[in-house]
Amino acid sequence: MIYLNFAAFFAMQVTANLFFSYGSRDPSRWLLYFVLGNVVGASSIWFMMLLYKNLQPNTAMAIAGGGTFILVQVALALAFRSNLNIVQWCGILAIVVGITLTSLFATPTAPKAEDTPRKADHGVTGEQVKHSGSLEEYR
Repeated sequence: MIYLNFAAFFAMQVTANLFFSYGSRDPSRWLLYFVLGNVVGASSIWFMMLLYKNLQPNTAMAIAGGGTFILVQVALALAFRSNLNIVQWCGILAIVVGITLTSLFATPTAPKAEDTPRKADHGVTGEQVKHSGSLEEYR
């Protein structure tokens, strides 16, 4: 399921970026492509949230962010027939290496809610949380 979430996120991000690029090239359709790009791009965040739910957040972001960057670069190069030079391909390779190193030994699941710190754990007592008075009363 994680692979499907990544695939959907990548596809939607690439599509959104293509819409934005097309819109910037055709002023008569700028608004249409702007709206389409934002609808698709914003909707893709749902898949990102599912990835955060199932992976460590830093791992999910490394794969999703880096992968999106690479795929958008290649998609734009193909769509607009702009060849990437050797330095740009080396940059893409460096990002692939970074994604790999970041995710290689990552814990496969996200931390459980009880493992994350809560505001009440930072020196605030239950009585202080229940009380709705001013801060002056606590001094």
